[in-house]
Amino acid sequence: MRRLFSGYLVMVGVVANAALATLVFFWVSQKIFTSDAYRDVRRVVAGSLDGISVTPITPVSPGSINPGLQALPTGAWVKIHQLAGADGDSFERQAHGGAAFDPVRGRLMLFGSDTHRMNWDNTVRFFDMGSLAWSSAYPPDDPTTYSVNRDGIPVAGVAGDRPWAMHTFDAVEFDPLADHLIVASHPGHLGPDKSWGMDGALWSQIKKHPTWIYHVGENRWEPMSGKAVSFFPYAATFDPTRRRIIGVKPDGYWELSSELREWRRIAKGTPYAWHVAAAYDSDRDVVVVFGGNNKSDSVWQYVRGADAGKEMPTRGIRPPGAQSVPMVYHPGVKRIVALVENRSADSAGKTETWLYSTAKDEWTRLDGADVPFLLGMNYDMVYDPGHDLVVLAANMTGEPIAIWVLRLAE
Repeated sequence: MRRLFSGYLVMVGVVANAALATLVFFWVSQKIFTSDAYRDVRRVVAGSLDGISVTPITPVSPGSINPGLQALPTGAWVKIHQLAGADGDSFERQAHGGAAFDPVRGRLMLFGSDTHRMNWDNTVRFFDMGSLAWSSAYPPDDPTTYSVNRDGIPVAGVAGDRPWAMHTFDAVEFDPLADHLIVASHPGHLGPDKSWGMDGALWSQIKKHPTWIYHVGENRWEPMSGKAVSFFPYAATFDPTRRRIIGVKPDGYWELSSELREWRRIAKGTPYAWHVAAAYDSDRDVVVVFGGNNKSDSVWQYVRGADAGKEMPTRGIRPPGAQSVPMVYHPGVKRIVALVENRSADSAGKTETWLYSTAKDEWTRLDGADVPFLLGMNYDMVYDPGHDLVVLAANMTGEPIAIWVLRLAE
């Protein structure tokens, strides 16, 4: 019996040590394979982690139409630029940030910060479609400069004239005639209840979270006076005909004129979910809303002038239910372009391109236009009218930020 018991102890010891060795192996492997050093070596040896190389495009002067972009094929996403991980001007794409396009200067604009991981980026980032180069409005302000001014508004920077870093979601829009970038959100995840948040004494001084206006040509921020309405963590879109921003949140649809600087509620009837996205069909004067934290596959439409938006019946195929879906209206094909993750077992982790017809309340999947990884939270997709391209800022986890473009045949 004693011999059997000793053998049992030996066997248990062997199994326990093997299990421990396996755990250590996997822990060390994970540390190695997720390290920046490994990723940099991996890129040098085998190229981009997503398996897609950058298509060479010759840069031209900033703000100019780039002939190389006009010559790209239709129907597939093309990677035209990617920062190198070791670049001194490299920065991390902020999943909680939003985007707009400046057709005057031909630039993608990004504003918004994750903040959760202490990456408090409160600058405006620009990608010029002509020169294929990134730039920024100013260096991000150090969180030690964050304060609350005499009007009770949270401000950043030595001069106290910029907004705090914040989640912006799909609430960043641009009025090209006023030359205003509008940010209709607030730093809701920087409160003292968060482990990374601001000091409670400072937070308690805040009396107002304003809508912020960035005067692009003057490189100047201004907190908007009047009633502030935040679309954290909801969505907004731009009506180019009336030059109005339409905000979407559970209590209804709101409208803002960047000249009148006044929010007013114009309709009810919206999805009761956050992480939604919105796009404006300018040919039919309709706000289209899709997605949400409840992973709904329903489309909501709000027709300009109606008392309420409504959930559409949408017969036929639909994209998978999703949240934080990049959406933009393409006037050439008269469709909403949406990027929807497919997490099914047979998808191997990819993001599909879907086109939505407002008039027909109908979805079509664009075959051959998958993004070869899951986008995660991403609101950084815009339409570039100068090049007639859908532009996306996205990257696979562990990769530097890349710019992708999609040309659609009319």
